[in-house]
Amino acid sequence: MPSNSWFQFDLEGSKELDRMLRSMPASVEKTQLKAGLRKNARPILKDMKKGAGEFSQELAGSIKIRTMTGVRVPAALSIGPDMDHWWGYLVEYGTGIYGPKRTEILPKKASVMSAPGLEHPIRSSKGFAAHPFARPAWEKNKFKVRENFINDMITTMEKFAARLLKQSYSGKLSKAAKKALGL
Repeated sequence: MPSNSWFQFDLEGSKELDRMLRSMPASVEKTQLKAGLRKNARPILKDMKKGAGEFSQELAGSIKIRTMTGVRVPAALSIGPDMDHWWGYLVEYGTGIYGPKRTEILPKKASVMSAPGLEHPIRSSKGFAAHPFARPAWEKNKFKVRENFINDMITTMEKFAARLLKQSYSGKLSKAAKKALGL
């Protein structure tokens, strides 16, 4: 995943899956990875919506799984609010003068600021503390998602390889399959 992503996990340590993916054409690998990621990211999506729903049902409704394009890896997903709900990050991280772990930073009272050139005074407030919904969903599900993803991908790749083998023996290999296999 790109370096600016919030969360990521690598599939290192799953030698069997890595070997299977390397033996497949790049187009097949990309398609299968995207499908597997989407399927197994659902628990994160569910918990993100639940957490965001405690703050705003509108925000929760905007959270979706999206396929990322233009990345250097075969497949990447984004799970989060749409662009119309850009303020979701303000809910996740908080605003104003709150510090780490929702501790307040001085001054404790709201005040009015004015400066030369301002037509109206600006009222500043303490802001609001963070209401994390993305990080807790990730932390709760990341190991389960990774394991389920690896197991599902191995099963999917085995079925895909068996289907191609059966088609090739029967002489019914589709044009798309031949192209994917470089035949």
